[in-house]
Amino acid sequence: MEVYSRSTTHKSIQGFFLVSIDFLAISGNIIVCWVVFRKRKTLRVPYLYVFALAVSDLTVAICCFPLCIQAFFENAWAHGHILCQFTGFLIYFWAGISVPTLALTAVNRYFRVVKTQIYRNYFSVKSSLFLIMSVWVFTLCDGFLSTFVGPVIYQYDSRFFFCIGTFASKKHRLIIGVLLHLVHVLIPLVVIVACYASVFKTIRTHNANITPSFQAWRNQPLTALNAWEIRVTRLLFLVILGFFVCWIPVIVIGILSHSSVANLPAFAYELYTVLAMTSTVINPFVYGLGNREFRREFMGVFKGT
Repeated sequence: MEVYSRSTTHKSIQGFFLVSIDFLAISGNIIVCWVVFRKRKTLRVPYLYVFALAVSDLTVAICCFPLCIQAFFENAWAHGHILCQFTGFLIYFWAGISVPTLALTAVNRYFRVVKTQIYRNYFSVKSSLFLIMSVWVFTLCDGFLSTFVGPVIYQYDSRFFFCIGTFASKKHRLIIGVLLHLVHVLIPLVVIVACYASVFKTIRTHNANITPSFQAWRNQPLTALNAWEIRVTRLLFLVILGFFVCWIPVIVIGILSHSSVANLPAFAYELYTVLAMTSTVINPFVYGLGNREFRREFMGVFKGT
C-alpha cells in the first residue's frame, strides 16, 4: 500500500488540530457522562440518548484516536497486528451505531412532540435503554459476521492514518459496503428526516396556536408540549445536523476512495479522518452551550462543585 509523506510543517499544524480534537472529545464527553450520571435519579429519557452518544464517542476518543495520531506523526503503524484489528473493528462499530442511535433520538422526539398521548406508553428509561442496547448488539453481531465470515482484515492506511478493512474479494467488499451504508446510514437517515419533518411541522403549528397567556400555556397537562421539550428537541436536531455535516463528506469520500472512477487528492483522505474525529466533539459542544441544565453542571465541574 502506498505510503503518503507529509512535510514537517504539515504534520505540526494538522497534528495540533488532531490532538486538540481528541482532547476536546475526551474531556467534553467525560463531562457529559458525569452530568448524566449525577442526574441518574431524575434521568429524563432524551438524556439517555445523549449519554449513549457520549459513551460511544468517548470510547473511540480514548482507544483509537491516540494510536491514530501517533501513526500520523510516525507515518507508520507501530502497535502490531492485533491492535490494528481491534481499532479498525472498533471504528467500524462506532460508525455503525452512531446514525442508528441518532435515529432513535428522532423517533423519541417524534412520539414526544407529535404523538404525545401515547408517548409514556412506549418511552421510559428502561425501554429506551433496551432500544439503544438492541442497536448496539445488532451492530456488534453484524460487525463480527462481516469480519470473521469474510474475512475482513484491517490494515493501516497512511492516507487515512488508521486501520481500514481490506476484503477477500470485490464481491465481498460490495456486500459489506451496501450493508453498512444501507442498514446503518441510509435507512436511519430516512427515519431521521421523516421524524423531524413531522416534529417541526407540529412545533410550528403549536407556536401559531399558542395562547397569549404564557402562564396558561405553562400550566397545560404534562402530556402537552412544553418549552423544555421544544428546547431539547431543537438541541437534539442540532446534534444530528452537526453530525451529518461531518459525516456526509466522510461517506462520499469513502465511497469514492473504493471506486476506480475518482482519483482523490491527499487532502480528501485527511479531511475524511479529521471530520470523523470532529463529530465526537459535537455532542458536548451543543449541550455545553445550548442546554441550561448541562451548562450549569459543566460550570459546576470546572468549579469543583
